[in-house]
Amino acid sequence: MSQSLSKIYLHIVFHVKNTSPRIEEEHWERVHNYIGGLVNTTGCHVLRVGGVENHVHVLLMFSKTETVAHVVEEMKRNSSRWIKTMPLRGAGSSAKSLALASKSIVEE
Repeated sequence: MSQSLSKIYLHIVFHVKNTSPRIEEEHWERVHNYIGGLVNTTGCHVLRVGGVENHVHVLLMFSKTETVAHVVEEMKRNSSRWIKTMPLRGAGSSAKSLALASKSIVEE
């Protein structure tokens, strides 16, 4: 039986509401770790999570059994619920696929 192999990298960006600074620097690591954990629960593999006060970047290796919509939905829904318990507020996202050659640039 044949198998299909895929290695798709996605770069997903979440913006806070109104693109005004909202996430204080002291919370960045906590937020990034939480979002990375959400990615891993979808079957995708988080490579890096980073960002600054008004947006978060997620670089992940996409699972061939997932859909982009479901991964983004899970991250947005669960991170939004969790962030609402903190003194932070945010919404908005985008997802972009990238070539393997670009992966190292995004990781930096």
